Amino acid sequence: MILGRLFNHLKTANWQSAFIELVVVVAGVYGAFELERWGEDRRDARYEQVLLEQLHGEIVLAIPVMEEQVLDFTETQTGVQLAASILMQDIGSVELDSSQCDSLFRVSILRYTPLTLTSLEEMATSGMHSELDDQELKVLLFILQRNTRDLSSFNQLVLPQQRILMDMYPELIPRGIDSNGAHFMNCDTDGMRINQGFINHVMSDFGRYRGLSNRLSEQLETLIQIHGRLDQVLKIEHVD
Repeated sequence: MILGRLFNHLKTANWQSAFIELVVVVAGVYGAFELERWGEDRRDARYEQVLLEQLHGEIVLAIPVMEEQVLDFTETQTGVQLAASILMQDIGSVELDSSQCDSLFRVSILRYTPLTLTSLEEMATSGMHSELDDQELKVLLFILQRNTRDLSSFNQLVLPQQRILMDMYPELIPRGIDSNGAHFMNCDTDGMRINQGFINHVMSDFGRYRGLSNRLSEQLETLIQIHGRLDQVLKIEHVD
């Protein structure tokens, strides 16, 4: 109807009325676009809120798992360092104890549980994480993604080099099952001391293990920072 009146005003050269009708048409179209955009912004904001809440919940569950892994890596490194100091001593001196022997075995196994955050993956796929209003949170999420990629690249480079010590040196780390059916593993401390190939292998394993451990520690630190930032963004208060 409005367009019909506009054409009639143009035919009769009623320019003032035509102008008014044109303004009404433009205002109506603009208002419709603005209303649609407002609705989309609200839907996007709600979608972002939901994803951030889901991400917060996933991180709360992931942090204890990451902390346990980092602690395990740290304890193994400490055990290997103690074992290495003992192996540098004279033949017939201090023997490796069971925990140090176990650390030598564990340091040759590069295994960890990868961090999986489905909400962050969804945000990355949709591009939402790059449009977040909170700049600090945005930067932290990009850092976490970079850490995750670094870990993946590290694994692709290092895992092919993994060789289990007890399989390569069965005479130095004999294992079996005792009369009670329990598994056992021993370390021939003096045999290790005089085997430079074994010592070199342990040190190479230690370097790779420490590299993986450092990357996991960085990932955990970033995860903790994101958790703290999400608490602020989502206005979550923790009761001690």
